[in-house]
Amino acid sequence: MISQITFKKAYNLPNTTQNISTSVQEINGNYIFLGSAYQNTFRVELLKTNSTGNPILNKYLAGVDEELGVTVLFPISLQSIRKNNSIYFITPTYNVGNSKGRFSLIKINENLDTLFKTKYYISGDTLNYFPVSIISTGPNDLVVLTKVEATTAYIQQLLLIKYDTLGNVKWEKRINNPYSGIYLAPSSISFNTAEKTFYISGFLGSSGAWYNPFKPLVIKTDSIGNVIWKKNVFQSINNRAQQNCGIISTSDNNQVFAGYTVPVGDSVYVGGSYNLWRHKMPPKPSLTKIDNNGNVLWRTTFEDTCYLCHDNYFTSLTETLDNKIVAMGRGQIVTGNATVDSTNVIIAKVDLNGSIIWRKDYVFCSDLVGDNMWVNEIKQTADSGFIITGSSFCKKFIGIKLDKNGCLHLNCSITNNITEYRSESPKVEVFPNPTNGVVNIGCQSLPLNETLTIQITNYLGQNLKTTTIQNNSNLNIENLPKGIYFVRISSNLKIISSKKIILV
Repeated sequence: MISQITFKKAYNLPNTTQNISTSVQEINGNYIFLGSAYQNTFRVELLKTNSTGNPILNKYLAGVDEELGVTVLFPISLQSIRKNNSIYFITPTYNVGNSKGRFSLIKINENLDTLFKTKYYISGDTLNYFPVSIISTGPNDLVVLTKVEATTAYIQQLLLIKYDTLGNVKWEKRINNPYSGIYLAPSSISFNTAEKTFYISGFLGSSGAWYNPFKPLVIKTDSIGNVIWKKNVFQSINNRAQQNCGIISTSDNNQVFAGYTVPVGDSVYVGGSYNLWRHKMPPKPSLTKIDNNGNVLWRTTFEDTCYLCHDNYFTSLTETLDNKIVAMGRGQIVTGNATVDSTNVIIAKVDLNGSIIWRKDYVFCSDLVGDNMWVNEIKQTADSGFIITGSSFCKKFIGIKLDKNGCLHLNCSITNNITEYRSESPKVEVFPNPTNGVVNIGCQSLPLNETLTIQITNYLGQNLKTTTIQNNSNLNIENLPKGIYFVRISSNLKIISSKKIILV
């Protein structure tokens, strides 16, 4: 039996100020995280780690396009696929001279070397092209889904392009927006190998207001992109709207898409530094299965998600080696002044009939990763576990490795096939600060009988005092000289918080 490794890592990439990891691949037991970084300009950032999440190699791509002039790689929505020991990924490019969006298809090897880079560009074209999704359709082919828009708010077309593995275009097909005056946003594409058909998922917004209501849309095409049918799936279910965030074709020749449901018309703008829309009722992550005619076979909604979260939704899903569906998403715990306190990460496994096998909720507090966290993609690994990638609100790449049951810690358990909920890490408060000698340490969401190790260190990192606590306790440091110290809190040998305190 293969021993499973788990970890949670935040990566500070050199010479950058903003980092967003949107895709991850596993090659020969190592992980390659792909995303964007910013240092005066945007660039593609590549990070390779070993099986325990420790960095091995870091490279970046930024370039000048001779045909268009200065072109900036703008890889906010970078997506990738793996073929053998190579990775193909799509990234938007932005032309400084005429402000037009293009995109590039890039191939790299496991050493992060660029094997080729090809751009999509039509001379004289005034439209913007933004790649959305990339999939493999065979050993020598891949297909890219792109949204095409003019200067208006409405997407005018969808574009399917089929490439060979050398980056040559085999065919392309444009699909006009069938809904006049309606915002159409594609999110993902899947390929049904039995039918040799494509399924494009996305959502509709009314009168250009993409945020309210969401109406999930699925478009089916033949093997060369001709539309067979289009359906507004679940236009209204008990006065609830739904957003469609991703789709996969399953081993039983059907399709499952992920997203969330929310009461129609319940969005309330709360503003703040994150420009948030809050819902009167919390959105519910959901999975929906449709057959090849677009008929709904089942819908599983996760009703007991974070009530305080302004968003609960699945962003990524995959079919596992044992023919089950694992979906991953997030929720933001938002206070009244529209600031984000922490991120609730949701991971769930269901069978092909939509029955829940297990469910995990992890709370990543802002003091653990430095800021609000985004999770973007989940993939199954060679040891039957899962790798998740994301970012701590544009500051650090995040890598999370879970075991086959979605567990980050060895004491994560499953009872009667239903997961026991637990926060991934407790939220820790240290007060008063400054202190005259007695420090109170409060821990929220600490699992039963779990012990935290508390260490007091000076500015040189020297350990001055060590103790253990459960839940809430206090620490006496009156015998230390007045000055600045650091309280380091760890659980299961993992540091979960570090606080600076002042002794006066």
